[in-house]
Amino acid sequence: MRSVLEECGTVGPSMKSPQDQTIFILGIRVDNIDGKTALETICDLATSRNGFPARKVFFTNVHTIHWARREAELRRHINNADMVLPDGSGLKIAGKLLGT
Repeated sequence: MRSVLEECGTVGPSMKSPQDQTIFILGIRVDNIDGKTALETICDLATSRNGFPARKVFFTNVHTIHWARREAELRRHINNADMVLPDGSGLKIAGKLLGT
């Protein structure tokens, strides 16, 4: 199995930032992007830090969204991350219900 950084050498820079396709589910950010765009963005983040602090990529699911609704600090960290990817079919269903 190849590492993400090895994979980064085979893809170009992403054409769209995750923020271009962001949705909010109950006030919690989720980047509604496909796998290829997610990988390209992760590669960009990993290879172009330029002195910036560590990047933050979260995978969120229904439980995390429910928890973050009640915990302001968790919600702030998720919503301020570099990328927030959906984890689970529940968020896929929610995205469809929201028309995304």
